[in-house]
Amino acid sequence: MSDSQAAADGVSEPSVGQWAATAWRDALAAFQQMPGVLGIAALASFVIHLVAFPLFMFESHSLGGNVASTLALLLDSFVMTPAAIAVHRFVLLGECATKYRLEPSEPRFRRFFFFVFMINLVTSVPVTLAILADTYIPGKLGNGVALLFVAMVVVGMILVLRSLLLFPAVAVDAPGVAWTNALQDTKGHTLHMLVIVFLTGIPLVIGLKLFSGALYYVLSSLGALTLSRFVAAMVQTIEALLTAVLYAGLASRMFAAFGDRLKAPPDQPAAA
Repeated sequence: MSDSQAAADGVSEPSVGQWAATAWRDALAAFQQMPGVLGIAALASFVIHLVAFPLFMFESHSLGGNVASTLALLLDSFVMTPAAIAVHRFVLLGECATKYRLEPSEPRFRRFFFFVFMINLVTSVPVTLAILADTYIPGKLGNGVALLFVAMVVVGMILVLRSLLLFPAVAVDAPGVAWTNALQDTKGHTLHMLVIVFLTGIPLVIGLKLFSGALYYVLSSLGALTLSRFVAAMVQTIEALLTAVLYAGLASRMFAAFGDRLKAPPDQPAAA
């Protein structure tokens, strides 16, 4: 889609607030139209969070805990993949999925989860290496090496941001799916995307992070550890599902707005 066409369609130049509002509207519509699909994904995610609760809450700052929590997050992403694909196709194609399809043998599923896996590696491996450096390399050298890996995490997060368009592209079987095309399509949009992603997630952070933290500590102080674990896992599930649905919708809108190379077949140039 060219800039002039996109502007005429009203998808390339909305304000930051309009981007965020549209993402939340899309998420609400997805919940209304596909409650069964998203509900099953939430149930699977809840089981994972309930079992892996200690990893998320207590052990993430140790090497073993960091690796284990990363594996748990990958498993959570695995069960969320059908829901995310369904939301992408709902926003871009108007398709309402009627069944939750966890089909790892399906090429679309494998391709989608491959990018999820790679993005998790990009962000988690430097964190793990930073923990190793801080633990096993003494003094200022260890601190310097750890800081280097933290810088790698920042670079990785930028790469993740610029890779967002890959997911809707894979979900709708776009012909130009490739890392290079995603990076080219997001060139010049990175700062704008960062602000949009941040603003879109503010209600999620305020509504769940603060509430869940306060609720967990209140229940813990009352000695209701089992109940607090159950409630925390439930809140984490809501957060995981909302994040998947919300940002799937947002990425889909961004793909529609400026995913020109991702939409173009490999042997054809992107729209001017």
